[in-house]
Amino acid sequence: MRGRVKIEGGGIRQIDIEKTTASGFSSSELLAQLRTWKVNHLILAGINASLCVQQTAEEALEYEFTISSAEDIIGDVDYVPDEPFWYENNCTHYTQTPEELFEAIADEK
Repeated sequence: MRGRVKIEGGGIRQIDIEKTTASGFSSSELLAQLRTWKVNHLILAGINASLCVQQTAEEALEYEFTISSAEDIIGDVDYVPDEPFWYENNCTHYTQTPEELFEAIADEK
């Protein structure tokens, strides 16, 4: 798993983590690094929305992170549009495009 972390006040840091389960938090390294960098808001993206991305999101909520995402940056072959969509119900911001997402986050500040 590869992720980039934008640090408040400038700069972007990258972290590469070897996952052993579906969640990005299966490695304690991710949580420790996010805490060290004082990250509190995660923007989630990925190609397995109903498993990997969602399990990472669920654990992020358990660790009291704020989570956001956009429909255009997550995907899943198993997603059925007529079913309730987990991300709409659990993300602080959930938009169609990443541009709309970044705008919504910026407007919040």
